[in-house]
Amino acid sequence: MGKQIVYCQGCGTNLREEDFAKGRAHTFENSPYCTTCKPKPAGPPSARLLPQKAEALTPLPDPPTRSSKSGLGLPTDPSRPSTTRKSATGRFPETQVPPGTRRAPAEPSSSAGLVIGIVVGAIAFIALLALVLSGGDKSRPSVTPDPPRPAPAFVPPPPPSRPSPSTPRKDPAFEALEELRRVAAGTSDPEAILTKCDKVRGAIQGSDFDSEFRKIERQAQEKKAQRELQKPATLDKFLETIRRTIERDPSGGNREEVFSMMAAAHKVAGSRAAEVDEMREEYRRRIGETDPRTRWEDWKTASGTEEGSPKRLEEHGGRKNVLMTHPLNRTTPSSLERDADLPAGKKTTLCFSVAPHAKGDWELRVIVDGKPVEKRVVGPPGSGWKDIRVDLSSAAGRRVKVRLENAPTGWENEFGFWAALEFKSE
Repeated sequence: MGKQIVYCQGCGTNLREEDFAKGRAHTFENSPYCTTCKPKPAGPPSARLLPQKAEALTPLPDPPTRSSKSGLGLPTDPSRPSTTRKSATGRFPETQVPPGTRRAPAEPSSSAGLVIGIVVGAIAFIALLALVLSGGDKSRPSVTPDPPRPAPAFVPPPPPSRPSPSTPRKDPAFEALEELRRVAAGTSDPEAILTKCDKVRGAIQGSDFDSEFRKIERQAQEKKAQRELQKPATLDKFLETIRRTIERDPSGGNREEVFSMMAAAHKVAGSRAAEVDEMREEYRRRIGETDPRTRWEDWKTASGTEEGSPKRLEEHGGRKNVLMTHPLNRTTPSSLERDADLPAGKKTTLCFSVAPHAKGDWELRVIVDGKPVEKRVVGPPGSGWKDIRVDLSSAAGRRVKVRLENAPTGWENEFGFWAALEFKSE
């Protein structure tokens, strides 16, 4: 078998077994070295090595001569059994280093290396810990806290609902009027409306709703009279009905009903219109009508109900037989309306007087056949009566529709007072 060849750990020189036998090569900490590269012992610390390691570092004795039996010339110890070494790797590591390659010398074993290792390990641990901590912070997503929500605005609770002051309280008179309103709105038969008027008359008369009740009853009477007059030979019968009504009411309590019937008869009387006028004048004298010039029953009235409007007054501001009206609401005026036959070839003038309330004013409007012909403010408050003259000569010889309005201005005490309303022809 060939000889085992190893290399110096310092300079890489080939080392043979005979170099170890002759002291030209040595083993230090289980590594082969030549005499030049052999490291020096570290001193006392090596003495504290374990026995096994110290034994491994002990250099081998030089062999005396070769023995033909072993092939290495080593002496035979009679006290040990004879063993045959297969190769030098039993004592030296099989480290094959290419020729010309130098190996770094082994670091000496010392306490300084141990301290350096501890310090390096501590630094590495601290760096690793810092890296973990910093990485953990970066991995966490940044959470921006929601801005504080503003407190909800305080909304006061709605005030408890209160009945409108304009809504009348439920009482027998108001409930009776409601029933009459429903009947008047649901039928065109004047007989049914008049029958209902007779049933609720006792509950409404003398109350705040008496004026509206009389208005509904008067409209039903006019419609009934018109239907009666449309029948053959009914004018005589209708005039007889008027006379019986007058006889049943000598005090004039039903004057509005009588005047309404006379106005309806006058519209269809034709050549007998003078007969109707004479009957009306006689009735006025009978009930003590002091100013025959003003025939309020000839005018169709639409008014609000404030303070009993529309309302006839025996006297107001020195004038007798006065009619008081009030606008229906802030935008709708009260009105007096009628048709008038103007004689041909004569000058006809509409004459009347108006006055405001002591604490309010109102606007007068005169409309003829849908066209405004007069417009003025009746005031200031408490200013008294004003005489109005409207020339209607342009409409001579034909029938015209005349409308007088009591319109609101500031919605404060806008009562209209009317007197001496008549047509004068010359």
